[in-house]
Amino acid sequence: MKYNLILLIILGLLTPAMAAEKTAKPSGRAQVAAKTLTPAERTRLLSILNEGDDQALQSLPGIGATRAVAIKKARPLTDPVALVKVEGIGDSTLVDIVAHAKAGFPEAKKEEAEVPQAPARKPAPAKSGSASKRPE
Repeated sequence: MKYNLILLIILGLLTPAMAAEKTAKPSGRAQVAAKTLTPAERTRLLSILNEGDDQALQSLPGIGATRAVAIKKARPLTDPVALVKVEGIGDSTLVDIVAHAKAGFPEAKKEEAEVPQAPARKPAPAKSGSASKRPE
């Protein structure tokens, strides 16, 4: 009985350590892309990742509401490459975010969809004939 209890305790302690080893590791492509960031770009990106609200996070390519919540849970991030450890964010998303940072964090152009207005209706011409006329 004591042996089983000790075994369960040991397994309980090892499970989180084994889970930590399974975290996503960035590819060489993602690491190289992140290294191309200038110090200013890196600082601004980390600022958005660590301090940005939902709107700021969702301004990054590939980040929607769900991934923004996941980034908030992963805070603090000390390196942009650590972003691949966030669930739902892979190497390609990180590369896209780095490219966005390299471009100066351009704001997405929100093209307002113009609602086409229906053409004004002309009144229908009165029909001629006795059926359309009512006696008064």
